[in-house]
Amino acid sequence: MLANLKAMRRLSLTACAIQDPCEEPVTRTSYAAPNGFGKRRRLGVQTTERKNSHSQLGATPNNTEVKFKEMVLSCPRMEVFDLVGAPFIPVFNQYFDVLIKDGVYCGQPIGNDVPYLENISGWYHLRQLTLANLPGLRIGHYLHRILSSCPWIEFLSLASLGPSHACTYDKQLAEGLKHCKNLVDFRLEERYCKLGQYIIPALQHCCKLQRLCAITNKTGVEKHLLLNAVKKLPNLSVIQLFVGMTDAACQELQKALIQYYKSSSDCPGFSIVVIQLKSRVGLYDYLDFVRKMPRNHYKEITRFQPRVDQFMSETRV
Repeated sequence: MLANLKAMRRLSLTACAIQDPCEEPVTRTSYAAPNGFGKRRRLGVQTTERKNSHSQLGATPNNTEVKFKEMVLSCPRMEVFDLVGAPFIPVFNQYFDVLIKDGVYCGQPIGNDVPYLENISGWYHLRQLTLANLPGLRIGHYLHRILSSCPWIEFLSLASLGPSHACTYDKQLAEGLKHCKNLVDFRLEERYCKLGQYIIPALQHCCKLQRLCAITNKTGVEKHLLLNAVKKLPNLSVIQLFVGMTDAACQELQKALIQYYKSSSDCPGFSIVVIQLKSRVGLYDYLDFVRKMPRNHYKEITRFQPRVDQFMSETRV
């Protein structure tokens, strides 16, 4: 049906909506859903997952990949696309220990392979892309292909991609970011990503970048690397880092960034936040954080809230 909407330019989907119901399911005893950066919670005692038709080299594309490619070819003017695996709960739910109406829920788990993602590279006019909770994205060559083939991307939001125990796609993502000359907003929520190793140096190539939000349990945000990147990004005025560094290291990094921006006349309206990503923060701290954060930045880049999340939050009873 989606392939028949030739003029479609905006689309938000849960990953389970893409799975072909005709594919043979494989039963397993439990399914652990990502729950922020904390413990994984179990949903039910028996669920199903789809067989991985790409587990062997040379396997033919499954129905999901074929239909997704057909949709991409039939909607060549796509500009905004969200794909979120369900169930997915953003990190802020657990970080602030409050119930925020963020999160995507669905009736079935997603499969373990996402070869159809490469077809997104066919949307040349794509301006906004959100991908979240897709454990099948392993090495990340799909990301490199997408970012190098979609030069007009202005907004990029990535969260909880690949296996849960490691960030395996950061190098390929960094290579793809070098092609994002029109990127304005970049949001990354990945528990094991070391920002200073690949991501921060790659962002220097995003000459139009204005807002950066990164959430990770890892340390490795070296002050000199970040300052060097900031100096090469004249439009960057919003930096939000929620990292696994000590509180003292966070304050030192934030102070260095604020001092740089105060000495620079290029960005008078800057907003800098560097916060230690603790295991749990109370409601008072959450409200205090929101009061200090410019409302437009908080709603547009700090919170993970694609349109599919907004719709399902409104319709969920």
